[in-house]
Amino acid sequence: MAKMSVRFIVGLNGDRVQVKITEGDQCIFEEDYAYGYNASYNRMFAEIAAKDHEDAIKYGWRGIYPLKPFIGDILKDLIETHYIGNDDIEYSGYCVLAGREATPEEVQRKVDRIADEV
Repeated sequence: MAKMSVRFIVGLNGDRVQVKITEGDQCIFEEDYAYGYNASYNRMFAEIAAKDHEDAIKYGWRGIYPLKPFIGDILKDLIETHYIGNDDIEYSGYCVLAGREATPEEVQRKVDRIADEV
């Protein structure tokens, strides 16, 4: 049975989410998702990135803007792809500026915010 670890990192220059999926002792997936780089904080920003991407293709811009899917959709897809149950997901967080682990309440607020948009 696969297990997923989701770690919210609140950074100085931006926030990111570290995702790791394991089966037993073997890591089968590991990725960092940085808001504004390869993921979006919410659906609105994901839609803006998708429009920029489509416009770049449509108008032949030199650089093609990357898609930045909503982090909730990324997590949902990983959960479905790897058949991960809710009890097999572990959430944690770290506050870089404060130099400490996030409290369970801070982590739960982030989880709830994502769940509200899924």
